[in-house]
Amino acid sequence: MNKFLRRVARLVDYHSETSSDKKITDKDLSKVMNSTIKEVTSDIESLSYNTALAHIMEYVNKLSEYKDVVEEIYIKNLILLLAPFAPFLSEEMWQDFKTKESVHLEIWPNYDAQSIINEYLILAVQVNGKLRDTIKIQTSDKDDQDKIEDLAKKSPKLTKYLESGVKKTVYVPGKIINFVV
Repeated sequence: MNKFLRRVARLVDYHSETSSDKKITDKDLSKVMNSTIKEVTSDIESLSYNTALAHIMEYVNKLSEYKDVVEEIYIKNLILLLAPFAPFLSEEMWQDFKTKESVHLEIWPNYDAQSIINEYLILAVQVNGKLRDTIKIQTSDKDDQDKIEDLAKKSPKLTKYLESGVKKTVYVPGKIINFVV
């Protein structure tokens, strides 16, 4: 845990020392932040501290990828999420942002539920119960069985299995499509 906390402190120090004009808001990073806030909040409420810390660690990994261009809000939310687990270090890092209030008096971050929704799903495609391929579909199309059947049948990996014809198709929306030949 000491190694992880040092890594977080280096990330916060790096961000507070550099003032890049090319700060960006990455959609993927925003999704990870909102997902992390949701998961950590849920884990703390259910007293699952180990999984809460695991989610924070994943978030730190993502922030490290974008450390040169990450916005301040991402770092502040990291500190707020870490505060229940490392109160003194969080307080020290919070003061780097020249705030008068304690990190423990700040409002717990909220997440945007719309940004967590996945745009795409990975659907398993089976022939006679054996996995033969996976396809990527839009979340909005998961209830359109005809469209998904057409998309799955166009897969080059399935052509040799479907040559004899399909007797029956079993589709579980958003999860799996199985062709019985």
